[in-house]
Amino acid sequence: MFFDFAGTALYLPLVRPEALTNLYGISNRSLMAHLFYHKPLQYTVIYIIMDALLVGAWEIIALAVSVATRNPLQPALFPFLLYLLLYFICNWLQMDSVSLFAILLPFQPAVNVKWVTIAIYFLAVPIGSMTMYFLKRNKSDVL
Repeated sequence: MFFDFAGTALYLPLVRPEALTNLYGISNRSLMAHLFYHKPLQYTVIYIIMDALLVGAWEIIALAVSVATRNPLQPALFPFLLYLLLYFICNWLQMDSVSLFAILLPFQPAVNVKWVTIAIYFLAVPIGSMTMYFLKRNKSDVL
């Protein structure tokens, strides 16, 4: 993501975001909106780091699924399918601010995303996945 941002920044002109232009989906109810309009480069770096950490935490689910199945494709697809399922359920229940889909996109399609939600994803998903992984591995007779 850093290389993609750097490559894009080489070819596009740097224009500071203006709230009055209505070109940006980030409102005053969005996460880090003040930082987006006053220090957009810092906003971008924080979002890239946050995305990398959340996606890394989310992909630990594949480790937990890998002990439950022998098919190598299922652990690779399961986190993505769970991501989509969670998006559809949150969208259906009109709880977009809880959806990982809304959190990971930097233009923030959902408002009122809280840091607590991000912390819950970052802590609960790896802890739950690692717990499932080690519980299944403890029952295995092979190291």
